[in-house]
Amino acid sequence: INALPSQSAITVELTWDTPNDPDQLDGNGTDLDLHFLHSSAQGWGDRVYDCYYANVFPDWGPRGREGNPSFDIDDVNGAGPERLSLNLPENDVTYKIGVVYFNMGANDTDPVGFGSSDATVRVYIFGQLEGEWATRLTMVGQFWEVASLTWGENERSIDEINRLYDE
Repeated sequence: INALPSQSAITVELTWDTPNDPDQLDGNGTDLDLHFLHSSAQGWGDRVYDCYYANVFPDWGPRGREGNPSFDIDDVNGAGPERLSLNLPENDVTYKIGVVYFNMGANDTDPVGFGSSDATVRVYIFGQLEGEWATRLTMVGQFWEVASLTWGENERSIDEINRLYDE
């Protein structure tokens, strides 16, 4: 399957590969979670300004529905993708992109899980790939602060952060 990003102003996609998972499509796998943070947020997991699996349609204010992001695809047991989009970004706002290793696929017969996952994040602006980053996540709770995206009326910038935090 070749899924193309939407023509939204901003589309962010997360995919991952878990080398120790022999069948990443069988319903028992790892879970990485994509986050998209507004500059008004009080931190990752903010219940208003962080768009992620627990806040799929946040209300970010002044631009109405089109100015709010949507968490479009959530994969909880495989290789992704997870995807979110924003049609009408605010000017002079910096958004941040992050990923957390939520679950290694552990179960009753394998409490250790599948181990490390290699995550890839892609950022599309109006359907065109503008940034791609990859890293290896090695433990549950590990957080990868990937990049920041500053949106302006006439100018945009995407800056790599590439910082890992252990819980």
